[in-house]
Amino acid sequence: MSASNNQAHRPLFSIVTVCYNNLDCLKLSYESLVKQPSDLVEWVVVDGDSQDGTKHWLASLNTSGFHMRSEPDKGIYDAMNKGIEMSSGRYIFFLNAGDTFYSDNALLQIKEDLISNQFPMVLTCPVHMVYTEPDYSFDTGYPLSKKILAQGHMPAHQGTFVDRDLLKSMGGFDLSYRITADFELLCRLEQAGASSQHLETVCCNYMAGGVSSFDIRSRTEKLQVVRKYFGFGPGIRYWFRAILLGWYPRRILQFLELNQFYRTLLKLKQIGPVGHRAQRKGN
Repeated sequence: MSASNNQAHRPLFSIVTVCYNNLDCLKLSYESLVKQPSDLVEWVVVDGDSQDGTKHWLASLNTSGFHMRSEPDKGIYDAMNKGIEMSSGRYIFFLNAGDTFYSDNALLQIKEDLISNQFPMVLTCPVHMVYTEPDYSFDTGYPLSKKILAQGHMPAHQGTFVDRDLLKSMGGFDLSYRITADFELLCRLEQAGASSQHLETVCCNYMAGGVSSFDIRSRTEKLQVVRKYFGFGPGIRYWFRAILLGWYPRRILQFLELNQFYRTLLKLKQIGPVGHRAQRKGN
């Protein structure tokens, strides 16, 4: 990756990676990133003062178009806001440590899509979500729309490109939301009337590693956001579907030691409007 540091050349993409004590996964993301066209990208890494060798490894990189900061932060969204401030690209894309691009020409394809769609403020595309327990994967992706957000769904941030200047003008992530600030930001972007375009091309491998979306704290905080932006009715519907019919049954199955049965059902579920049925890796 050899994007110029000259500010006269503004890269099209700022790839922002936040990390903390996750060196092995960070290296996976780096190895994927350097295969992308070098003139399109800069890499911005915000490290939360890791103690596992991350800082030493980052300092050893001899890569132009690379910027890093390592210091304690107030959480993942605080680190992501720092990444926004450090970025100079036209679009910002958040690539978590461990996530990788779906193909070596993923960003080149995104560039062509941006041009053909006259550079919308927000571009969304599906991600390839990979679980390790149980061993399966699927493609999933939502567009940025009021209808989708009001249901508590959202485009994955690993599949979302946002205009940097717009993101800065919106103030970045609201740190009062500790778990769902990404969802809240997308709601603000939609209500602000940001132009958006959704693609069918998968751009990223997202290493989920577990079914963390069933955390009751996440769902409760998301309920607050849904009610704030879309009103009481959508909030009640989200509570009924996501908590009453989602979280509680899963906890009961866990109590009865039937959690593997629940995950088997999850594998058969169709995910999202462009989702594909889950498949075991290698199929």
